[in-house]
Formats: sequence, structure tokens, C-alpha cells
Amino acid sequence: MPASPGRVLAGLGIYLFVLMITIIGASVSDALTRRGDLVPARRKRIRLVSMSIAAVLTSLVVYGGSLCCKVSLTITAS
Repeated sequence: MPASPGRVLAGLGIYLFVLMITIIGASVSDALTRRGDLVPARRKRIRLVSMSIAAVLTSLVVYGGSLCCKVSLTITAS
């Protein structure tokens, strides 16, 4: 694959990753807060913890998919 489409796909992947983590954080804290109220400190901590967990799990899924593809390519090549 040429370099430019690879860079575009990598950029889109990073953008989607950040967007998904942000949506998860918003659903944990902002969805439970009434309109106009401030988000309590406890919910802010819960939001950060859930975003961290989601980032780790998503990274593991992406890494596992990459590893699976590499293994299957190695098996078919030999």
C-alpha cells in the first residue's frame, strides 16, 4: 500500500478511537446529569476511570486483531 492512503487510514483510525473514548466518557457522566447542573467530582472521576478502561480495552482489541492478521498471514505464507 502506498504511504499516503496508509497515513489517511491511520489518521482516521486515531480520530475514531478518540471519538469513541469521548462518547464513552460523556455517556458515563453527562448523561446522568440534569441540564444546567454541574457535574459532581465523583462523576468526573468515574468518567476518567471509564475512559481509561475503554482506552485500554480498545487498544487490546486493536492489538489482538493486528496480531491475529499477522499470524494468519504467516500460516498461509508457509
